[in-house]
Amino acid sequence: MLSEYETKKLKPIEIIEEEAIDLEDKIVIQGFPGMGLVGTIAAHHLVTSLNLKQVGYLVGIEMPPIVVVHQSKPMSPVRIYSNEDFALVVSEIAIPNYTVYPLVKTLLEWYKEKNVKEVVVIGGLGNPDRLTLEELEVFGVSTNEDTRKFLESHDVKILDEGVLVGPLAVTLRESVVSNIPAYGLLSQCFSKFPDPDAAARVLQVLESLVGIKVDLNTLFEKAEELKIRMRDLAKRTDQEAKMAEQEAATAPKSYYS
Repeated sequence: MLSEYETKKLKPIEIIEEEAIDLEDKIVIQGFPGMGLVGTIAAHHLVTSLNLKQVGYLVGIEMPPIVVVHQSKPMSPVRIYSNEDFALVVSEIAIPNYTVYPLVKTLLEWYKEKNVKEVVVIGGLGNPDRLTLEELEVFGVSTNEDTRKFLESHDVKILDEGVLVGPLAVTLRESVVSNIPAYGLLSQCFSKFPDPDAAARVLQVLESLVGIKVDLNTLFEKAEELKIRMRDLAKRTDQEAKMAEQEAATAPKSYYS
């Protein structure tokens, strides 16, 4: 006789609720890996600082065969947390291209079914001059006139032109089709390095918009440490480049030069 697990047909992607999740008229925040890992860092900080409770996770045959281990417990890398005020969907892994659309579709259908108030996707915008920026700007991406007016009323600069990729981009686009209010908050950030400063800036703006208060001191401390290391690395790289140029200039010319 087959077990219940063996007889159950696994769906492409499925949301498992570990307990009843009430999202009626609540905000849902999405933090997935992207530029500077801004979304993931910010989401993780919300979980740890506010002691959010895990209430669900995502599984399915179209999910990558990956688990993460925390406190000796293997778990899905894409999980759902919640408190009385909002819910949070976070991923600790980059979502493969073949998973992005079914994952976003599953989440948006779930949001629709749960009658959420709005969806906020958080992430980063890579900036080549990031190291010299004293204050990071957070841009808003609106999906309709109402969210645009809401962002502008809180002095969030609207991103008028640009290219977005991954779950963040697809969520914003498909939310229009699904008629779910949504907007994005994207901070200037390092393109190839984790950027806790950018994550803190997103959370600052998020607080001004929806009132989620969280201590950001640890993020800013990590950001300052990273900035010092990056500047030191840039200085050493520049010194090594100049030494290489000097060596090349003083090297004997080849017979054929």
